[in-house]
Amino acid sequence: MTTSNVKLSAETAETIYTTMRRIRAFEEKTKTLFEEGAVKGTAHSYIGEEAVAAAVSANLRDDDYMASNHRGHGHCIAKGADQSLMMAELMGRENGYCGGLGGSMHIADLSLGILGANGIVGATMPLATGAALAIKLRGGDQVVVAFFGDGASNQGTFHECC
Repeated sequence: MTTSNVKLSAETAETIYTTMRRIRAFEEKTKTLFEEGAVKGTAHSYIGEEAVAAAVSANLRDDDYMASNHRGHGHCIAKGADQSLMMAELMGRENGYCGGLGGSMHIADLSLGILGANGIVGATMPLATGAALAIKLRGGDQVVVAFFGDGASNQGTFHECC
């Protein structure tokens, strides 16, 4: 087996780092608001996982897609979601991404290629697979990223889609 070291430009490395910091700041604020009871529903933190979303999204084009899971704040921020709309959604406000009805686990913005976050463990994979099939059938060249954790790899959808 061979490996190669990927060389990041200084600009890309800075972009990834800046995105990681933006995600961390949002998550820390969300944690505080959740502890104060200001967040409608629940919120699953992405603290400690920022590098994954930041590095993946730094390599996506604007017209690429992503499917997110219950820890999706970082994924959405890294793909360019408006943090004000995200926070409004978490607070249950009508001016949130889903009119305040989706909450933390259901943020979507199709204009950014964010197909939606999903609270069902393992649900990102069939969503991403369907989107990838649609792209292929239309003759497109975009990619679709499915974010999921280790628990999702124990679901049937992982084995069916991957």
